[in-house]
Amino acid sequence: ATPLIVSVAHYAVCCSGMLVNAVLMLVIITSTPPEMRTYSTVLFTSATVDCLTSLSWGAVLVSEAFAGLCTQLDSVGWCLYPYAFALGGNVFFAFNIALCFSFRYH
Repeated sequence: ATPLIVSVAHYAVCCSGMLVNAVLMLVIITSTPPEMRTYSTVLFTSATVDCLTSLSWGAVLVSEAFAGLCTQLDSVGWCLYPYAFALGGNVFFAFNIALCFSFRYH
């Protein structure tokens, strides 16, 4: 079983990640100057994937094979798919960092 403090920290980080990325998406939509429109698309995509990745990590607590909210649904798919999406989101994050650096040098 996962210790309570680890679970609380895990869900707090996931919830704050979703909230902060949602605020970032709102700011991008409402306050982007026209000359930053292209770069804002990159940031908006990153914020969207990060928000969905936080949601996926919130569904799957990885300190054990599959634990967390997904286990309450009695289906392996409810744990496997969010876990796979979360891993893909982490890969996208690394790719997106490289893209942002190359965009600045372009």
